[in-house]
Amino acid sequence: MASQDPVTALDFFGSIKPWGRLVYDQIIIVSVVSLLGVLFMFPVLTIGPVCLAAVITISRSVHHRTEMDSISDRKLTRMFLSEIRANFRRGLLFSGLIILSVTITVVYFTLALASDSFVFWVGAAFGFYTFLAIVLLMFRTGYVLSRSTEDLGIIDAALNGIAVAKYAPGYSAIQYLFSGLVLVVMIALPIFGMVLLVGSLALLEITAYETIENDGVERFLDVGTDAEAEE
Repeated sequence: MASQDPVTALDFFGSIKPWGRLVYDQIIIVSVVSLLGVLFMFPVLTIGPVCLAAVITISRSVHHRTEMDSISDRKLTRMFLSEIRANFRRGLLFSGLIILSVTITVVYFTLALASDSFVFWVGAAFGFYTFLAIVLLMFRTGYVLSRSTEDLGIIDAALNGIAVAKYAPGYSAIQYLFSGLVLVVMIALPIFGMVLLVGSLALLEITAYETIENDGVERFLDVGTDAEAEE
């Protein structure tokens, strides 16, 4: 159920700081998931399963922290590997879509460089933005699956994720552009990308979803402070 107050495009900029705090708080599992994710993405077909598993694993880490029932990083790592296997068939759909969009982008980009044709440049841009949309939908689908108490199919989870985005179209549009910026920066800085990209995009999705549905991620950030205050 979406939050009662309407979420606007400008609200996204208020989500950046909580997202940064979540990345800092979860830096170990973010790094582990990102590094292992890059390693297991090399077969290409595993891109979808790896990203679904990353969101599900990091989601459980964040939610367990709220419940004051911490999970060790070693256990989370094992959980990540098991989630790749569990979501392998589900993730193949996204793997195929990503491979297709990347292929189209590369073909159009190569033709644009060779001919300097405006049409090919437009095709390359369309391919890239389609690729980015698929990536964000994949992370959104993973988070919907992690929250669901039912055995959702991959299509149903994706449709649920799209429905959430429709609650706040302006916010979702800014998330889309910001995610593209994060993706480009991380690819341009591969050392940081290897240890942060997958995990940070997963947390950005969690932050965006919770902002639209539950008024933000503050409850995930305050639990440590509250525990210290009680002591």
